[in-house]
Amino acid sequence: MPNKNILLQCAFSMLMLLSLISCEKANIDRPLMTANVSGEDWRCAVPTASFSDSVFEIRGESHDGLTIVLRVKSLNTGNFSLTNSKENSACLIPNKSQHAYHYRNGKLSKESYIAITNINKKKQEISGTFYFEAHHPIDPVTRHVSNGKFQNVRYTTIESAGIVH
Repeated sequence: MPNKNILLQCAFSMLMLLSLISCEKANIDRPLMTANVSGEDWRCAVPTASFSDSVFEIRGESHDGLTIVLRVKSLNTGNFSLTNSKENSACLIPNKSQHAYHYRNGKLSKESYIAITNINKKKQEISGTFYFEAHHPIDPVTRHVSNGKFQNVRYTTIESAGIVH
């Protein structure tokens, strides 16, 4: 009887180990977007992205409605400085309200950037990092968005005529 118990314990241990390994693999491939916003951890479990007119737009919303929107004009990986244009920009939206004011990367900082580290065209996924200082013309407080990361975010392609692929 002791040999049977030892075999059952070994088999159970192996099953547990295999399930942990498969869970780790699933977590690696899961889309995620995280950052630090003025000292507070920010996380979006279901970020979205689109690609239209050579511009990627990556969007994430936390459970409390704080939204980060990143826009990069590029077909390739690389580091992109943020500008005041709609092509390379970042935006912080404090809540879901349609009338909420947006914090933008208005006062340009040399450190403000979006880096695209991977574009998987076969899976239509994009990954990268970001940092920016968000400003609003009325609110004197600067919002620092640091340690930003988006990984394996699936994107849809929208052609000029508005057709989604």
